[in-house]
Amino acid sequence: AAPPAPVPPPAPVPPPARARRRPLLAVHRGLRALVLVELLLGVAFGALDVAAPAVADRAGSAALGALPLATFALGSIRASLWSGSARGAADRPPAWRYRAGCAIVALAVAPTLALDRLPEVAVLLALAGAGYGVLNVAVFELLEDVVPPDRAVEAFTWLTTFAGAGMAAGAALAGRLAEDALAVVTVAAVAAALAALWQRVEP
Repeated sequence: AAPPAPVPPPAPVPPPARARRRPLLAVHRGLRALVLVELLLGVAFGALDVAAPAVADRAGSAALGALPLATFALGSIRASLWSGSARGAADRPPAWRYRAGCAIVALAVAPTLALDRLPEVAVLLALAGAGYGVLNVAVFELLEDVVPPDRAVEAFTWLTTFAGAGMAAGAALAGRLAEDALAVVTVAAVAAALAALWQRVEP
């Protein structure tokens, strides 16, 4: 008798098609709010890098042009450590601390428009740095609350991309305006605070 015909192997089953996910920024209102605020803050801080040396030069202390930026950094470091560890700060929701930090930055930089003395500007920028430290800690906690855990990297990428774009734009604009660079810092910081206060950044 003839041997039975070989049975062909079953055809491979293609893997199920994965649904194409839309960009997180397109579907998540809370992330869009955070991105807008970070963009405006980026404009403010990019302009600040140009404005601080200009203020020192106008005050006749060009050699101390890094002093305002140094006090800003010091205030930011101290407030970041405090906000990340202090019991009273941790008891506040991250959205509250984020808005408070934005408001402190705006309130601190606004008076610099009327000042010409470098020490006074440096003190106010130390306070602005403290506000930045508070909001910078809070924004990472907010990301954990407002986006799914499996898309946290995408959310962080959106934030850093827009913040970097804002810094580049702020530095370029302040460089063109030169003597009015502090106005760019103030307008952008106030706009960021208003956006944080009137937009929903909670989940």
